[in-house]
Amino acid sequence: MQSHEFPDNVSRTEDDEVSTSFSARPVSARKSRGHYRDVLAGLFVAVILVRYFHAHAVAKAGETAFSAPPPVDVVIARPATRVRTWSFRRNRGMV
Repeated sequence: MQSHEFPDNVSRTEDDEVSTSFSARPVSARKSRGHYRDVLAGLFVAVILVRYFHAHAVAKAGETAFSAPPPVDVVIARPATRVRTWSFRRNRGMV
């Protein structure tokens, strides 16, 4: 013959502590929410760092460009040998 254990009998013999707190969300949902929060915070910090270093790089490039002397082409002055005058009359061209 089989011995039957009824819930009342089992509950009376258990001595383990039982949690009476209640959460509407399961533990896995709370953990995943924490992971999302950590990822979001990490991305937020990454964006701040990228913007910080980019701003400093732009500022440094600007300072370098503005502090350098401007590039100048070499200009050789020659005397004018021919004078060209432009005429707007038809079929005359240059004189």
